[in-house]
Amino acid sequence: MGNHTAGLAMGLMAKQMLDHRSQEQTALSILDSVCEPYRNCDAEFESQDPNQLSHVHPEFDDYTYPHPKAALGMLMVEAFAPNGINDLPKYQGFSMSMLLESDQPYDETKGDAAWEKWSEEILNPFRERYGFC
Repeated sequence: MGNHTAGLAMGLMAKQMLDHRSQEQTALSILDSVCEPYRNCDAEFESQDPNQLSHVHPEFDDYTYPHPKAALGMLMVEAFAPNGINDLPKYQGFSMSMLLESDQPYDETKGDAAWEKWSEEILNPFRERYGFC
């Protein structure tokens, strides 16, 4: 069982830092500030509904997901994707919350491909950089 407090803290800090981002701050520098205090921990990034604290966020399941309202996930895309934020569409489609917003039927092949790309290009480098399990 992972550390939900660490994941929540990073998710909320990422949002605050992204909301107050200066032009010279890179996504990677923000991620370093947010994640460095939690280096090598077993962080759990399940999102929290701000209106019902014991529930998952209704718009995205995980703070690391490539969802426009998941600040941590968006910073991860910007920092680690080969083409930065321009690569966002290729990672979307593996989460039910993302599919509900798009009104597209679930396509298992596309969902699996999006998850593989996300894991390979974004999630694994993120975990390796900060030593997350």
